[in-house]
Amino acid sequence: MTILFEIGYLETDYLVGIYFQGVAYDGLGMQVDRQIADSLTIASQAERSINQPGVVDSQAERFVSGVTETLSEVDRLLVVEPTITLSEADRKVTPAPRLTLMEVSSDRIKQGDCLEFGYQLTAYLANPYMAGYVCADLLMQVERKPAIFKPTLSEVDRKIDATKELLSEVDRQIIDSLSVLSQVEAKKSKSIGAQVRKVLYNTYNLRILWDFPSRGTTGTNWTVTVGEQSPGDFSVNNLNTDVVEQAFRTPSLTNCTVVCDTQISNGVFVDTIGILGHNLRVTGSIRVEGSQSSSFSDPELYILRPDGTENIIWIAPTIPLTSYRYWRFTFSDAGNSDGYLQVGSIVFGSAAIFQGENVVDTIVKTPKHFADKVMTEGFTAVSNDRALKNSVTLEFRSLDYNRENYALLQQIFNYCRTSLKALWVPAPRTPTRFGLFGKLATIPSEQHQAMGDDADYVSFTLEVDESL
Repeated sequence: MTILFEIGYLETDYLVGIYFQGVAYDGLGMQVDRQIADSLTIASQAERSINQPGVVDSQAERFVSGVTETLSEVDRLLVVEPTITLSEADRKVTPAPRLTLMEVSSDRIKQGDCLEFGYQLTAYLANPYMAGYVCADLLMQVERKPAIFKPTLSEVDRKIDATKELLSEVDRQIIDSLSVLSQVEAKKSKSIGAQVRKVLYNTYNLRILWDFPSRGTTGTNWTVTVGEQSPGDFSVNNLNTDVVEQAFRTPSLTNCTVVCDTQISNGVFVDTIGILGHNLRVTGSIRVEGSQSSSFSDPELYILRPDGTENIIWIAPTIPLTSYRYWRFTFSDAGNSDGYLQVGSIVFGSAAIFQGENVVDTIVKTPKHFADKVMTEGFTAVSNDRALKNSVTLEFRSLDYNRENYALLQQIFNYCRTSLKALWVPAPRTPTRFGLFGKLATIPSEQHQAMGDDADYVSFTLEVDESL
């Protein structure tokens, strides 16, 4: 055993003296090849050359039980919730260390002989690791860097339960973890140019059809097959008048077809159809087709069913995405007791639809006895009883003056006044319950509550009467 003199193996405070400077004694004749980076870490204990025979060249593998660290050059499995795993593989160490790993328990090791046991003279790890004394004939001083608290560092596949932090470059399955750091493949996003048409559409709020592309630009834009129009004043162009009693009539009880040319080259988007003053029974049907071709080579089809009232009001369930110039209506009601089919007016187009706001829930509906009376020279009255008509009273409360809903009503008031009819549908889910084709009884008086640009509200009540 080599005797240590002025500066020897661990005879001074650990790492206080200049590393391997002064007197160094090599009792085994061992030459260790190492690399030291930034004065922090001895890179390897791996390569060495032994000049004397009979000396074990390396302690390559070790397994320490009953302690909190596991050192290995190969893949390992963590056992008993280890707090630290060090590997000779690639690792990433984060600052803020809490534990320091040392191979010695103090800065000075008792020198002894190797008679009882020593460095690999007994079975591998059969005795407590570095307990009691150790033969330290190797002039080797290793500097370690403190490890962080609770990392798991490895390049191997593993499954870890209930861990707090995982660092890995490989596939893993992690259960109940709080923080997972991983290296993934990033995909570059692409920019796609698009043009989107956004519209507001609903089938709940008040809608008003007051502009009728169904009447074309001339008012004589309807055609009917020869023989399917009754003689007399029952022209198919009567379908364009506001006077519902001035009707179109046909002797055909099945498959009577009339065609409307809207005379609008780009076509019409139709979300509301009103077929007014008809005599079809609930067993009858109306087939409606739209097409850009007068031959209807590729039509879009709708089927309308009478509900027992004299009006049919159809509301598109979704906003129409295609416009058509030509519209064809085919009426059928075999066995109609009148012996003919009759329709007063047909209106269709895109309605003005309230968004967000609506009429007050209470709607007043008033039946009216509608009759024409003419005084004769004998001062007697001749009456033409034309049955019952309806009127509805709608209340608008606190409409926002700056929103589109109020502007729509103003546009309708200015255009229709009290002389033109419009199709008013207060409850589109049950359209014929309150819906009617009528005129404004009066242009309503408005109550404005103007408290500022963002607090300007309008309230009023209007009456629509189909007997006018």
